[in-house]
Amino acid sequence: MNAAYVLEALHDEEVLARTRDAMAQGRAQTETDLLLALTGFATLIELRVIDPQDVLKAVDQHLDRLFDQ
Repeated sequence: MNAAYVLEALHDEEVLARTRDAMAQGRAQTETDLLLALTGFATLIELRVIDPQDVLKAVDQHLDRLFDQ
């Protein structure tokens, strides 16, 4: 996600709401969380799209998949 857009969302409630809704829809699939576990969740945490506990769960799932093969 573009850093400037994230900054805008952090300071504009309307942009934040639209961003949060769109990103939440994208997270509806487990694979999305697994991909985000590789690329980082910082933006989603800042935008309050995901809770830190859900981040830990996604990272754990990804690591389990990697090492259970």
